[in-house]
Amino acid sequence: MNKKIDFKNCYYNYSEYSQRKIHSYLKLFKNGQYAYFTSNEDNINLNELNKANYVGYYIVEDNILKLETPTGNLNTPSYRVIWEFVIKNGALKNKKSELEYEIKKNANLTEVEPNW
Repeated sequence: MNKKIDFKNCYYNYSEYSQRKIHSYLKLFKNGQYAYFTSNEDNINLNELNKANYVGYYIVEDNILKLETPTGNLNTPSYRVIWEFVIKNGALKNKKSELEYEIKKNANLTEVEPNW
């Protein structure tokens, strides 16, 4: 798993929906945890894990990264979704959509440990 994932940098995607700019960042940790951030601006501090939109766990099977993501509401608080990404040439491509994350170097990451 360590050879397929970049732990020193984060994965980044930029999208525009209905005139809204969305910068998305995915930080993967060696112990199988992740933090996912979104922002309207490209200046988010990825070292402040308590400001992540989602945190959770992942596994890698062959060339597939699987993220477990909470999406529950009051009626389904324990409902989870698994996002699947193909790992190819250092990028992550969602298996069901055109969403792709590329490695973003120089994101000013420091050594922080997740606490969940």
